[in-house]
Amino acid sequence: MSYHSDIRLTIVLFIPCIVNSVLYEITVTFVIPPILRGPLACLCYENPLPLSEEVIATRHKRGRRVGCSNGRTTMVLRFDYVFHERKHFLEVSARQLQVFSCSTLRAFCILTRARRYDVEGRSATYRPKSLETILTPALVADSTKFAPLFFQKLDGQVYGAPLFMSAATLNNLPGSFPDGKSHNVVYVVTQHDSVYAFDGDANPLGANTSGNDSAPLWHTSFLKPDPELGTPTTVPSSDAAGSDISPEFGISTTPVIDPVSGTLYVVSLVKFPGQPLSNLYRQELHALDLKTGLDKVPPFILDSNLTFEGFAVSDSSSSDHDPVTAPTGQIPFAPLHEHLRSAMTFDPKNNIVYLAYASHSDEMRYYGLVLGFDGSTLRLTRSFVTTPNGATPLDGSTHGGANRGGGKGGIWQGGASVALDENQNIIFVTGNGVFDQDPNTGSMDWGETALKLPAAMDGQQQFHLTMQDTNSYFTPSNWASLNSGGGSIPGDSDLGAGGALLLPQQQGEHPHMMMFGGKAGVWYLVDRDVLGGLQANDPQVIQEISEPRAPQLTVTPSYFNGAVYYASSGSPMERRKLVFDAVDNVMKLETTPTVGTGGNINAKGASPFVTANGNAGGIAWAIDGNLKAYDASTMQLLTTGFNGDIAAPDGSGRCQTTKFDTLTVANGHAYYTCYSGVSQGFLVVAGLKSTAAAPPAAPTGLSADVASSTAINLNWTNNASTDPSLAGFHVFRAINASGPFTALSVTAQGTAFTDSILSPNTQYFYRVTAFNGAGDSAPSNTVSSTTFPTYTEGGLVGYWPMEDATGSVVTDASGNGHNGSLAQGGEALYTTSGYINGGWNFHGTKIPDSITVQDSLDLDFTEAQSFTLATWVKVDALTGIEQPIILKSANDGNVYGLLVNGNNQFAMRGPASDVAGPAVTQATWAHVAMVQDGTAGTRILYVNGKVVAQGPAQPANGTGTLEWGEEDLPAGSNQVQFGFQGVIDETRLYSRALSASEIANLLPVTMLDASSVLSPNTPDQLGTTLFPSKAPVTEARVSNTAGTYTVVAHFAKPVTGISASLTQQSGAQAQGTVGALTYDSTQTAVLIPLTNLANGQLLNLHMAGILAADQSSVVPGTADIAFRVLEGDVNGDGVVDNNDLTVESNSITNASVLPSNAAFDINGDGQLTMLT
Repeated sequence: MSYHSDIRLTIVLFIPCIVNSVLYEITVTFVIPPILRGPLACLCYENPLPLSEEVIATRHKRGRRVGCSNGRTTMVLRFDYVFHERKHFLEVSARQLQVFSCSTLRAFCILTRARRYDVEGRSATYRPKSLETILTPALVADSTKFAPLFFQKLDGQVYGAPLFMSAATLNNLPGSFPDGKSHNVVYVVTQHDSVYAFDGDANPLGANTSGNDSAPLWHTSFLKPDPELGTPTTVPSSDAAGSDISPEFGISTTPVIDPVSGTLYVVSLVKFPGQPLSNLYRQELHALDLKTGLDKVPPFILDSNLTFEGFAVSDSSSSDHDPVTAPTGQIPFAPLHEHLRSAMTFDPKNNIVYLAYASHSDEMRYYGLVLGFDGSTLRLTRSFVTTPNGATPLDGSTHGGANRGGGKGGIWQGGASVALDENQNIIFVTGNGVFDQDPNTGSMDWGETALKLPAAMDGQQQFHLTMQDTNSYFTPSNWASLNSGGGSIPGDSDLGAGGALLLPQQQGEHPHMMMFGGKAGVWYLVDRDVLGGLQANDPQVIQEISEPRAPQLTVTPSYFNGAVYYASSGSPMERRKLVFDAVDNVMKLETTPTVGTGGNINAKGASPFVTANGNAGGIAWAIDGNLKAYDASTMQLLTTGFNGDIAAPDGSGRCQTTKFDTLTVANGHAYYTCYSGVSQGFLVVAGLKSTAAAPPAAPTGLSADVASSTAINLNWTNNASTDPSLAGFHVFRAINASGPFTALSVTAQGTAFTDSILSPNTQYFYRVTAFNGAGDSAPSNTVSSTTFPTYTEGGLVGYWPMEDATGSVVTDASGNGHNGSLAQGGEALYTTSGYINGGWNFHGTKIPDSITVQDSLDLDFTEAQSFTLATWVKVDALTGIEQPIILKSANDGNVYGLLVNGNNQFAMRGPASDVAGPAVTQATWAHVAMVQDGTAGTRILYVNGKVVAQGPAQPANGTGTLEWGEEDLPAGSNQVQFGFQGVIDETRLYSRALSASEIANLLPVTMLDASSVLSPNTPDQLGTTLFPSKAPVTEARVSNTAGTYTVVAHFAKPVTGISASLTQQSGAQAQGTVGALTYDSTQTAVLIPLTNLANGQLLNLHMAGILAADQSSVVPGTADIAFRVLEGDVNGDGVVDNNDLTVESNSITNASVLPSNAAFDINGDGQLTMLT
């Protein structure tokens, strides 16, 4: 080895004089003599040089070429050691930097500014703890002190995390809020393309007088008219594949804030209906003023005019809503396909805003993109395409080679942002897509890879990383199996399903490590200075850990106090400490984690948010259908009072959290979001309850209205709306007027509640109290209501109306006890956008996404037995892959049920064969039924009341479960499990073969009940209930005008288009006339006048043309009401005699009762006359 004694290396270190454990930025400059100012001389270290001779001797690795200017290059090193003046021996050779002889290291005490990462708007590289001096584990564990404080209403669902800015920071910025006051502020974005700024404290002296559902400080909507393109809308989810987000796309990302300039950066997606494809969709990058919500500069438009170097892939799909094009050698930006789900990132040193793209459910065409914009002008200055090599190019050429990937390589990361290290290098992990090199250009595709791009992408407009730069990427050797499956790994096992955690400096040979995991369930710990490229058997990986409890890792861990925290899919919260491995001279994760109490987290897991006061009082926060907090030291669940679903404050039922949901905790408050129904979003703020001298005023005006056979709606008046100490309401229920009353739920400042898991035909009593820190108020008035009788039809085995907005039970309204249960940690979500009221929305992922009913003999049928299975269904995505709608015994030989097959057709399944029907119309409700007639030996498929296919009867007596949305696969099966994507509602199972006319009766909006009243002007008058009933009911009353009655039918939602006719049940012509139908103001009650009815008839009132008024139903249906008119037949035995007198309390005494002289108060008017 040759030495160069004439080479001097001068090192200047800017060292902090104050020694502590905080990391500081230290600049080191190498001055290289002119004799060596060539390409090799610019091979300078990227790796930090720990100040110890023993470690330096092992770190003389060749660095990456960096930019050189006059022989000078600068690099940033991190130290947390105690520094002393000492001598080291260094020399530069033409090959490498080594430790040898003759130079002096001088340490100068110049204090530098440490980089702070906190909750104030910036994406934190290390996901570290947030300083929190108010909330401690003891306070959070006390449900009498820590609770939801208030809700704020939003105009849509929220998928991005709330952001917080303190008043102290905001007060240093120019300008003012519209009210001119000082505020701690929480910022929230919605899928309805809105940005909100709320007072984070609901300070009574600030903008919010009551703290609940108050006006925001400002609200900005991006659905503003464009003078050339018209008024935009959000993008319907049906425009893109999948139903993971429904019903609309607007803002899916978490914005980012630059607190120095006072700017919130956010990207919206809009659609301009009626415009050509070139202008139909676009994304807009906005820079909003934190205090006004106004654009600081015009937004940057991301549409197909934006192109990148590379070769676009073709897409032969006829359903592509955004088939953008570009000249050969360019890749167009597709604003519909490119989905910004990852959080945005801001580089303060270089003033760059970064966006990282993937797609909607892998809908082609898309490419992984990292785009960098100037933070002041929003000009696009940097870009990187993960898969630029294309497949079959749009021009039909054969560019590339045989191993073309076809785009993809998306940056999903479970919603996490790209990470910036201490040098502002950009670190992220890609998902499914090819890893290869174009043989003609050397350009790389980077699917299933962890990547490190240089700070500001080395100043290049479009940066290209080379395969030779192995320090800057890591690709696991099984990347192809992650893409397509192999062995125990299913396909689509994205490496980049979660984000990368950059660990702070550790002791040992690898001081700079990062941790990430993917859908294959494996954690990787790698050296982020030398990622190592692609190598057989992955020797460059410091540690691999397979999570035993988790099929997938779609989360980003958090680091606190020498440990990492996370909850993998469907598993508990876990903590793994970093421990020193003396043999390998490196820190590693302990192999056995500490598991948190409180059970499993949801199917997507959780990326926790850690708060602490220094290193004390650590709390790991997460969202799992509700707020969860764990003591970071003991891993005990603190928020036991938050178990169960969030009750929507507007009384609409369960308030659901979204997948990959994260929260922000700051200044004594936890900020998180939920939504009820389709698009009613809420910001939830939890914190310490205010102290109160006395309980709040009691609520009044409590009312109870029956909603169904299993639900009752409650409403009351809030008399403490101006009391800032009001914490919520307690709802109490009893089955006797005198009690005992049991508390049901807490509804924070809402004045409505639905009690939805009740027994049919049962009277319930209710009262409500208001409460605060001083206790409960006096109770409200007590009210009662009786649920409807059990819905009964001949042979009805199970009826699932899907109206269970809260809880994990899907009620069987038939009364036969076949209740369904939601998969633990699954993704099926209740939606108010069912065919009739609510329904269940399934997302079709490989995570369990199902509703399950356990096996029972009455759910099983032999080949010789008859049965009918019918349901309403809306298919949101046509995937070309089988989608089970509802299947029984899929893991047993004798399966039956309904599905969408691989040809996107409705089909009915049997053990011998499937019978396929017509093609599915995407995003459109359809009624699908399979009818087996065991006697005739047939099986018939109906779609929208029409016979569409037929086959032979088959056995259907497997002993497996009945499941909506997923197939119950055999134990130990390696088969890839796909699910249904869409909404299912109103499912019925009968133990008989329904006729064609009975199938037609299942099509309309559900008729809840029907009654006969004597006055057509009082539709709510208590009359004779004709439906539901197990047998035809007798109308025994005598009308004031002979033979005149009005039937009032109540429907589950507004209806229209109804006609009615009257026949005798024998089919003969009825004696009577049907008048003109009218509707009440809500269109849920239909009044059908009947005149000139002859006494003694068995009648059938037939309604046809029934449609939902909101046009959600496209197939008109029918309904039948069977009843008898026999005046005086009070007991309904078909004879008018003295037996009717015994059941009538208001009778004329000493009278012989005959059909000709019946004289009881049959019409209930309190008068006894011969007319009644």
